Amino acid sequence: MKQDCIIVLGMHRSGTSTLMGVLNILGVKLGSNLMNPAKDNPKGFFENNSIVQVNEKILRSLNSSWHDLFSFSEDWWNQKCLNVYKKEIIENIAKEFKKPEVFGIKDSRLCILLPFWKKIFEELNLKPHYIISVRNPLEVADSLKKRNGFSIGKSMHLWMKYMLNAEYYSRGYPRTFSRYDDLLKDAKQVIDKITCTLDIKLSRSFPEVKEEIESFIDPEMKHHNFDGNFIGNNIAPVVSVLNHLFNECSTRDSVDESITKTFDDIRMQLQKEQPNPRIKPLNPSSTISSTDSMAADYLHAELKDVEAIIPEDAKRILHVGSGEGYLGRRLLEKGAGEVVGVDIFPDVCERAEKNLTGVLCGDIEEIELPFSEGYFDCIILADILEHLKDPLSTLRKLRKSLSASGVVVASIPNIRFYSIINMLVEGYWKYEDSGILDRTHLRFFTKKDMEELFADAGFELTGLTANIDPAYNLLKDPLSGEISFGRVSLRGLTPEELKDLFVFQYLLKAQKAGVEVRRLDSAVTTAIEAGNLDKAKKLLEEYLALHPVDINVLLKRAEVCCGLGLLDKAMEDLEKILIFEPDREDALELREKILDCKIQ
Repeated sequence: MKQDCIIVLGMHRSGTSTLMGVLNILGVKLGSNLMNPAKDNPKGFFENNSIVQVNEKILRSLNSSWHDLFSFSEDWWNQKCLNVYKKEIIENIAKEFKKPEVFGIKDSRLCILLPFWKKIFEELNLKPHYIISVRNPLEVADSLKKRNGFSIGKSMHLWMKYMLNAEYYSRGYPRTFSRYDDLLKDAKQVIDKITCTLDIKLSRSFPEVKEEIESFIDPEMKHHNFDGNFIGNNIAPVVSVLNHLFNECSTRDSVDESITKTFDDIRMQLQKEQPNPRIKPLNPSSTISSTDSMAADYLHAELKDVEAIIPEDAKRILHVGSGEGYLGRRLLEKGAGEVVGVDIFPDVCERAEKNLTGVLCGDIEEIELPFSEGYFDCIILADILEHLKDPLSTLRKLRKSLSASGVVVASIPNIRFYSIINMLVEGYWKYEDSGILDRTHLRFFTKKDMEELFADAGFELTGLTANIDPAYNLLKDPLSGEISFGRVSLRGLTPEELKDLFVFQYLLKAQKAGVEVRRLDSAVTTAIEAGNLDKAKKLLEEYLALHPVDINVLLKRAEVCCGLGLLDKAMEDLEKILIFEPDREDALELREKILDCKIQ
C-alpha cells in the first residue's frame, strides 16, 4: 500500500506557508529539520531544511536559481548529474518520515523541479496529493518587490512559470486548487474541500484544533491586498487570463477539458515567446562577474529562434553580442567553418573562446573589424541594435564585411507593443530589468522604423517573422479592426496593424540591396525557359509579398500572367505600375496588347 504525502505547490509568496502550517496543525508531519521563522514569515515557513537545500543544489547544478526566468533544456530531469541528489532525497525522506503517517512537503521550487521529484515518489511507492495555492499575482509581485527588489515584470513572468509548471506536472494525480484569500476567510471550508477532493484522512479533525488554527491564521499578516480577479490595466492580458483560470479552478473539484486546453495554449505560446532554454556551461565552475550582470540573461542563450533563420550554407559567421558563444558552438557543430564572436565584456569573451573559432572583445561601434571586405556569409545581431548609440552607422560598417550574397539576421523589440502604448496613456515610461523597456536600451523601433533603418543602411529585407504575445490568440475577433486594453480603444485597424500591437519582437533577414532582385531574376528566367510559368509566378508573388510596390517585378508578373492567360490579374499589376509611372512605355504597350486581346 502506498504511503500518502501532501505536496503543497505554488509561487513564492502565495500563501503556501500558511496552508502548510494549517495542515501541520491537522496532523500532517513535516519532519524535524524545519526552517526557522524569519522577518518575512514570522510564523514559520513549514519547509524541511534538507529538502530546500537539496532543491537549491539541483538548481545550481542546472546553472539556475529559483528566480531564473529561463526554462530548462528538454528532458533535464534525466541528466545523470542529478543522480546524487536523488539518492540524497531518498535518504532524507526515509530519515524524516515514518510509515504509515501522512507527511507533507512544501517548497515552491518543487513547481519547477516536479518532473524530477515525481520519479522519486514512484520509486519510494508514495502517493502524492497536490494542493496548488493560488494568490493574485499582483500581491505576489508586491511582496517580491519588498523582499527581493524584483520588478513587476520579472515577478509576473516567474508567477506564470511556477503556476503553469505546477498545473501541468500535477495532472493525472489527486490534486486541488486553494485560494489564499479563502483560507484566511474560512479555513474550515478550504480544509473540507481539500480532504474531500483528495480523498485523504488527516489524523486530527478540524473541530479538534479549531481554536489552534484560528489563533495561527492572522489575516493582518497579509500586507499586499488586491481583489482576487483584479489585475489592472498595465499588466499583460495573459496574466489576467491565467489568474482568472486559477481562481476558477479553486472553485471546482476537477479541471475540465476547456480550461486544460487554455492552459496548454498559453503555455505553448509562452514557450514560443522564450524559446531559448538555459543550458549548463562547459565549465560548471565558471561564474558571471558583476561587470556583466546586466547581460546575464543572454550569456547562456541558445537563441533557437534566431538560429532557425540562419542560412544552412553559411560558412563564415560573425555574431555580435555573442555572450559565451553557445549559439556559435551549435552552428559549428552543424557545419559552419568559422564563427567569430564580438562581446563587450572581457570575462565573457574569455569563456566564449572555448566555444567559438575567434572572439573580438570590444564595443562594436568603436572597434575595427580585422577582416577583408565581404568576408562573412552571415552576420548575427540578436537583440543588439537597440543597445547602440548609432545603429545606422554600425549597420553600414558591418555591411562592408558581408559578402555579396550574405545575410544579416537580427532580432529587435517592437516599441508599438500594446502594453507600452497603455503605459504612455497612463502617463509614465518605466524601465525594467528586461524586455522591451530594458534599462540598457538606447534606441526604440517600430516595425516601420526597422524597415527604414535597414533600407538606409543599404539592405533590403528578405524575411520578417514575429514573436507574439499569447494574449493575441485569446482575442475574440482579431480581424475586427478594433481593440481595447486599459483605457485605450482603437478602431479602423487593418488585421496586420492589430496583430502588430501584440508583437514584442521581430526577427529579420536582410541582404545587400539589389542582391535579391538579381537572384529572383535568375530564378524566374530559368523557370520561364523551362516552360514553368506557374513556378515563375509563385516566385514573383513571394517577392512581392515583401516588396509590394517594386515596379519592375510587378511588370514581370504582369508578363507572366499574360502568358498564363490571367489577363485581369495582369491588368491589375499594370494599373499599379501606371499610378507610379504613368508614362512608362513597356507597361503601356503591354496594357494595349491585353486590351486588344480582350476586344478580339
